[in-house]
Amino acid sequence: MEEILNKSNFQGIVGLKNLGNTCFMNSALQCLANSVPLMDYFLGYNWRQEINVNNPIGTGGVVAEQFGVLVRAMWECEEYRVIAPKAFKRALGAFRAQFSGYDQQDSQEFLAFLLDGLHEDLNRVMQKPYVEEIDSDGREQEEVAVEAWKAYLLRNRSIIVDIFQGQLRNVLSCMSCRYTSFTFDPFMYMTVPVVRSGRVHICDCLAEFCRPEILSLDCQWKCPKCKVPRDAEKKMDIWIAPPIFIIHLKRFQENSFGRRSKLDTFVDFPTENLDLSEFMGSKQPGTHTYDLYGVSNHHGSLSGGHYTAFAKNRVNKKWYFYDDVRVKEVRAEDVCTKAAYVLFYHKVYIPEEIRMHSSDGEVVPMPLQYERNISGGLIKRQSITVPHYWPHVNDPSVSIRDSMDPSEPPEVQTLRDALQKAAVNASGDASAQDSPKSEGSRINKFSSSRVASETALG
Repeated sequence: MEEILNKSNFQGIVGLKNLGNTCFMNSALQCLANSVPLMDYFLGYNWRQEINVNNPIGTGGVVAEQFGVLVRAMWECEEYRVIAPKAFKRALGAFRAQFSGYDQQDSQEFLAFLLDGLHEDLNRVMQKPYVEEIDSDGREQEEVAVEAWKAYLLRNRSIIVDIFQGQLRNVLSCMSCRYTSFTFDPFMYMTVPVVRSGRVHICDCLAEFCRPEILSLDCQWKCPKCKVPRDAEKKMDIWIAPPIFIIHLKRFQENSFGRRSKLDTFVDFPTENLDLSEFMGSKQPGTHTYDLYGVSNHHGSLSGGHYTAFAKNRVNKKWYFYDDVRVKEVRAEDVCTKAAYVLFYHKVYIPEEIRMHSSDGEVVPMPLQYERNISGGLIKRQSITVPHYWPHVNDPSVSIRDSMDPSEPPEVQTLRDALQKAAVNASGDASAQDSPKSEGSRINKFSSSRVASETALG
């Protein structure tokens, strides 16, 4: 059990003791502990029933167990002000030597390791089947995207996939014959370049990530149609944006001599209404607007840096600055600083998108009192057997078997056809089934968010 120090009455507003250069860990943990749907899962749901102890690339549930104990102490032990996360650190260090000692580490690398560990510990897939690489082969990109997501879900289904993972589109176009190939890959966070300038906006960084580049000389692409290496244009963009969108600012760079340096460029970013529409490659319905709820900061240089965090409390809606054990309230306008390193955004759900399913499949609108944030949104539990819960369909009230609206764009009809095909093919797929322990389970009302049970609809 975590060592508890001092006392307070503020739910979730808790400092974390620095155990010796562990500020990187504390910074990331404060942001995750203020991720509403993740906390609903660990605080309002019997998550232990989903621990996959037989996953060879998991930790046997150790990391998930210690994370669950820690965040429960942070949120439900209202009388405590400071927690020393010793047991949690020991658990991580046992599975990754990088985090076993007391050297300063990178908060983003720690975050990636922790989310990967939680995913594998809570993976609902009991036996991972072999899955072949998906080839576009001249097909419509909507169909390829759906097929790629299904292939990914055959091996990966967890609360981490449900909340944090989206899909990127990679487009390669031959500059000789114009043959175009599409590939679609899952992502859990987006690492964006920091444009070299005195002060830039986060949209400038996202635009640079999506900017086309030319592959030539030694980097030519072997065109499947030309059968020889050709100059090609490569472009990446967002196909599906997840409920929680994490942006990693690439501040640390390495030169040709192997020396690393830090870019102190001031990156402006909004605390509300970050619109990702211009960076989306798909024409998904609904909003692509996000609000900020957490920031992991890095202060100083590579040799003498320090990590802190800003996080918005779900209870009182106020912002707080977390510097290990020191916690203080701040204004929303003070959150954007040149120390920002990892940004945590949640999707804004408009009333038309805020829906849930009852056990008989009926669509029930959420009550009007739910707020304009992820707490009122639907976190769709990813399942092979219920493809209309996939993120390729933003409105789960629309059946994939509905007739096409005459005004509907062709790419939407292509998406419907692909989802219908996926549903038929999945009906007899034994590997599509999750652990029976997760059947019929739902998340309790720790807050107003929901995780829709895949088994409730088949």
